[in-house]
Amino acid sequence: MDHPKRVLVVTDDEGFLFSAVVALRREGYDAHGLGDPREAIDAIQEASGGNNPYDLLITDLEMPVRCGVELVPVLTERRIALHVLNIASLCAKGIYCTMDCSCGENHLDKPFEPRDLVERIGRILI
Repeated sequence: MDHPKRVLVVTDDEGFLFSAVVALRREGYDAHGLGDPREAIDAIQEASGGNNPYDLLITDLEMPVRCGVELVPVLTERRIALHVLNIASLCAKGIYCTMDCSCGENHLDKPFEPRDLVERIGRILI
């Protein structure tokens, strides 16, 4: 039996966090949300050490404590591999490239509809 894909949403936007997790759970994902990127690193590290690692990290590029751009190098240093989808209101193309994404496929500009998020995740996790 296949387990649902595990997704962690990290953003300080509480409204978006709630609605994204609800939308993803409705589509069958094992979705979790955190508002603090530091907690996200610990959660991803812990999950990676067990039998149920995260498959995808959705992170906001603009957060006050540690932005999404800063999360990826920390995970890379810890040898944690997972897909990343970054979201932002405004973003320069240069940031996409530092995230080791495909300069577009792994990025969504806000605002977007929940179905857009679900569709993009489906393409990433194929």
